[in-house]
Amino acid sequence: MSYLLWAGLVQGALYALMGAGIAWIYRQSGVLNFAHGAIATLSVYAAYTVLDHGFPYWMAASVAILVGAVVGGAVQALLLRYLSGAGHTTLGIATLGVGLVIIGAVALTWGGTQRPLPFPLFGDVQLQFGSLIIQARDVVAIGAAIAVLVALFIVIERTRFGLAMRAISEGPVTAGLLGINVQRLRLVTWAVGGVLAAIAALFVTPANYLDPDFMTTFMISAFAAVVVGGLESVGGTFLGALFFGTLTMWLSYAITGKLQATAAFVTIVVVLAFRPHGIFGRRLRKVQEPVLSQAFTTGRRVNVVRRLPTGIRRHLGSVLVALVVLGLIAAPSVAPTSTVFALALTVATFMAVLSQNIVTGYTGQLSVGQNAFMLVGAYTSVLLATYYHLPFVVTLAAGALAATLVAAVAGVVVLRLSGIYLALATLSLGLAMPELAAFPAKITGGSLGKEVPVPELFGLQWAGNVPYWTTLIVSFAIGVIVAVAAGSGPGRSWKAVRDSETGAASVGLATGRVKLRAVMLGGLLAGVAGTMQTTLIGYLTTDDYTLWTSVYLLAGMMVGGSSTVVGAIIGAAFITLVPVLSSGLPSMLQIILGAGIIASIVAAPTGIAGLFGGDGDMEREALGPSPSADRPARLAARQ
Repeated sequence: MSYLLWAGLVQGALYALMGAGIAWIYRQSGVLNFAHGAIATLSVYAAYTVLDHGFPYWMAASVAILVGAVVGGAVQALLLRYLSGAGHTTLGIATLGVGLVIIGAVALTWGGTQRPLPFPLFGDVQLQFGSLIIQARDVVAIGAAIAVLVALFIVIERTRFGLAMRAISEGPVTAGLLGINVQRLRLVTWAVGGVLAAIAALFVTPANYLDPDFMTTFMISAFAAVVVGGLESVGGTFLGALFFGTLTMWLSYAITGKLQATAAFVTIVVVLAFRPHGIFGRRLRKVQEPVLSQAFTTGRRVNVVRRLPTGIRRHLGSVLVALVVLGLIAAPSVAPTSTVFALALTVATFMAVLSQNIVTGYTGQLSVGQNAFMLVGAYTSVLLATYYHLPFVVTLAAGALAATLVAAVAGVVVLRLSGIYLALATLSLGLAMPELAAFPAKITGGSLGKEVPVPELFGLQWAGNVPYWTTLIVSFAIGVIVAVAAGSGPGRSWKAVRDSETGAASVGLATGRVKLRAVMLGGLLAGVAGTMQTTLIGYLTTDDYTLWTSVYLLAGMMVGGSSTVVGAIIGAAFITLVPVLSSGLPSMLQIILGAGIIASIVAAPTGIAGLFGGDGDMEREALGPSPSADRPARLAARQ
């Protein structure tokens, strides 16, 4: 038991080191830096390269810290400063794109092989306290975590730099009017965040391993740990990380190590249910800023693609939809079998992107857990077909119903949260669900997966073009239903909640009910998408719907265009065809997806579909509320 406690404390200290940089940047900018783990990865690979060439460790560590500072500062200087008027959600998604590009570049340069990284301080020296034997490097890691967080506390609370940093976090426009150089201070803050990422990587990697994805995966756990403690409190960051590391370690031991992500999800939900800002956190104060805040910011929003005239845009959008429909109808007659199969997968993916769009695009709730509902739908249909030999129509409906019910339960639990706290809860659900699906291995097949029985559809064999036409008909029906809903009362309610939840409530909308229904509809669509994709492929494993699936859906929504059915079509084509085109070089997938996210935010804020008359919610978020921002709420209230 003493070893378990010590292991939890060490893990918590590593979480604190990794989470310190996340909390540092969030405290100053309110942005969740999804690229933090990728910056740590690049830094530690630079250190590995220096060591591999025979240079001493101190030089390798210095190079890692320098790389972290340069890359962290570059993210702010080359990207975020030009999005200075954008909302925190948009900026967070932009850093996600940066992270994907960095991870792909690292994999392309160094490969995906796992490698060890030495920790020369004390080597493998062990210390014994009674029956407890510990590694000296673990003691150093705990000491480093304490030193880093004490230093951050002193800087934030006891220096003029920290005072200026707090002023910017409470109101950047007001801070600028008071003479603070906002852009310079932000540049320094992000560079320091990169340094903290590099320091964390130098301690975390020797205790684990080095590969392109590990630090990003570890960052997610560290993010959960510091949020549980309280992102706004330096002391809360450390204590929360220790608490989270110890508790999840104990839960994994008491239940099973195979449910570690599930234990983390339960911990997060329970803590945030009672303490929405973390155990030691508090709501950050905000100064009421002028509406025309962009006039006082140094950076300017770049929009390379000028939107086409309204009349032309409308006609082009209609022509695009017509061409897509005609092409899909003609495909089985003119295209080879492999192309028809790829199109069927694209059409099934369209429903998944549309589910993301309903929750995040239309309703404004940042969900990173749609993969969980896809997995529930897929496993429900496959298990019913395997063990009860039910018809495909029944298993499809059952999968959709199961995903809807899980979405309803998840919605009731997590929709009390908002912003990064909601993102964390859904992200944790996305990590936990594959773990839960693999746990009853005798039923689900565990990590080996399950073969999908060949279905029959009204007496027709699942062969030839039957799978394609079935997928196309189901997707077309869902697309029409969502398009009609988006243009009527439900859609206006979604947009009202997205644009201003307070405004929507003030005109009588039950905002909680609106959000819950949107999440349930998103779950239903995700369940159908998971069932259709799995049936097309013919095999199901828990690796088919991981957290990366949700990331790709988010990328598809951003590139295609949010709050539009046409955007979901474009986004589905993007995330389905890119893997096909980059199949010979898998790391290119992440680079292209990340670059697509960045390009869509910078050049086409409303996505590709926005050029043809999209809803434009991301652009509205970037430019701030307009005098008619409450119009959807007023229209929805009349329904």
